[in-house]
Amino acid sequence: MSANIFPSDTVSALILVVGGLFLLARVFPLRKMTRPLRPRLLVNGILSLLTFMTSFFWVRPTCLMSLSWSAENSFGILNWLGLSSWGELVGGLILLDLSFFYWHMLSHKLGFIWRFHNVHHFDPELDVSTGFRFHFGEIILSAAFRLIQMMIIGPKLSTFLIFELLFQIETYFHHSNLKLPLRLEQTLNFLIVTPRM
Repeated sequence: MSANIFPSDTVSALILVVGGLFLLARVFPLRKMTRPLRPRLLVNGILSLLTFMTSFFWVRPTCLMSLSWSAENSFGILNWLGLSSWGELVGGLILLDLSFFYWHMLSHKLGFIWRFHNVHHFDPELDVSTGFRFHFGEIILSAAFRLIQMMIIGPKLSTFLIFELLFQIETYFHHSNLKLPLRLEQTLNFLIVTPRM
């Protein structure tokens, strides 16, 4: 889960994306839902509230602190390479995404972290609300990962915010129950994870 350090208009855009994906998936569902929607949304909503609060009060300060330290001390891969602005952005997006891949792998392979991460996978159905259904304990653990991630990679704040926005949209998208034309989805699979994938 990501830190909530976006400007309010970006948060509003994310809310619109979530709402849009939810409504589109109701009209064009990929899978037929077998469980009642309201009880699931209630549980996911409660878990999400704890997740967002933990993210705001725990992960957010950690990210800001490590980003600030990395910038002030010119520390991290991106600072050492001396890339152009575009190079830093592209390199930052790739390194942030790659490091999240390994964090996600660890959350499946290390029993201690899996016990928290399993809350996300324990959702009996899959829709956009699953994309923010996480145990607050996992979010606290992810703060330690974020501290190390930011210091080693050393992205600019702007790169980090762009990554976070894209990462959140993609997370909500691929957890959604939205049915896309098969050919379109197969094409998208070369770049991103899709609902069917």
